[in-house]
Amino acid sequence: MELRMTQATASALSNGMLGRTLVPDIGKPRIDGLKTLPGLSQWFRNPEDAAALLVVGDSTGWSPGTADGGPLPAVGGYLRWVDQFATNVAASSIDATVRLNVNDFANGNFRYQAPRVLKTATAGLRAVRLPSSSQSTLTLPKTNNNKLTGTRHFFAAKVKATTWVPASPQTILSDWGNISGEWSWSFGIFSDGKLWFSYTQNGATAINRYSTVAISGVTNASTVLWVGVDVQWNNGASGNTLTFYTSTNGHTWTILGTAVVNAGVLIPFQTTQPYQIGCRTLGGGAGSNFGGDLYEVQMRKGDIYGPTFLPTQPDEWDPLNAGTFLMVGGPQLDIVNASWPGMGLNQFDDATNLPLPMTAKYP
Repeated sequence: MELRMTQATASALSNGMLGRTLVPDIGKPRIDGLKTLPGLSQWFRNPEDAAALLVVGDSTGWSPGTADGGPLPAVGGYLRWVDQFATNVAASSIDATVRLNVNDFANGNFRYQAPRVLKTATAGLRAVRLPSSSQSTLTLPKTNNNKLTGTRHFFAAKVKATTWVPASPQTILSDWGNISGEWSWSFGIFSDGKLWFSYTQNGATAINRYSTVAISGVTNASTVLWVGVDVQWNNGASGNTLTFYTSTNGHTWTILGTAVVNAGVLIPFQTTQPYQIGCRTLGGGAGSNFGGDLYEVQMRKGDIYGPTFLPTQPDEWDPLNAGTFLMVGGPQLDIVNASWPGMGLNQFDDATNLPLPMTAKYP
């Protein structure tokens, strides 16, 4: 569930002006007004799945540095309306994980820093728990907006693997159907602990690539880690390049080993099958299914900071063979600060900047 609001609305909510009573103390605003907004009222009464608020505004919603004499101290280097609003929501009685996503203008771009967790649900972070022996998966159908186009894509997931050196390869993300001729790509952990990417050019002949080293410093069923692969189908030098990564926060990435450079330009094979989380072949058999908890995914057009084109939260995906996996943890609310200096009304639907790093549903 997603909702886009203006900074003025967030400011009013932060001051309690949309609640039943105006609360003059900015430090202790009412959240009643937020509960009346269309699309959010039901969620706040009974939060169950992922939700997001994209707050757009100008420089008064984005301010790096120290406190500027206002009523609030700086929080993580940022202090104005969107931060105040997020802090107030987190301080309310809702039992959900609340995250604040702050853009990275300090570095001269419209990318986002790692989310700041302001509150964690009593049940913990939301994840889908997958047993590797099951045929369960989460899927999303293809549309004209989410097909693989272009020369570069990034695939990543935040996972806690039951084992980081599985007896057989385990797929985390894929576009790999249950019949030959419907295979495109899959990403996961190979049986030697290396990251693994498989792809075809004709839907049937699989080519496997691996990170040059295995993941190290991890503990089975304990370590939570982001893993990813940056696939340059065309590296500009008559070849293709795969760079495998790990990360602790899904924002700052460390190359795993060295880049894998191969001859030949590739074109992503287009299947009619849905995208899948946790397996390939649509759960058609054990042996390639991921075992463990999967918290979040990133599927981006372009490099590791490109725009996402599929939902990041697993409870926004559709279950298939759902009887053998669990959704664990509490619901999550992402509050996204999409304010930037000089923004005007004509930029609320800016086709160049606003959609780039995230929308409310696709952070």
